[in-house]
Amino acid sequence: MREVRAATGELVLLTWRWGGTVVCVERVEGADLIRISYDRGQTHGAHAGASAKILLAFATADEIDVLLRSAPLTR
Repeated sequence: MREVRAATGELVLLTWRWGGTVVCVERVEGADLIRISYDRGQTHGAHAGASAKILLAFATADEIDVLLRSAPLTR
């Protein structure tokens, strides 16, 4: 993750989808002054945020069906 940050200068997040949520496992700050409030251990809905949407893009159709049936999609 530090190598990616060094190459890009951007914030790097490692997230993991757990059912209807996405957990921030690790983060490495970027060089910019702009910060996000997504700390290690923090969770978001599996539909909320860029990293969550990337994880959903690689989910199977069955996984998405289960998610849509079981988790409310709140803002």
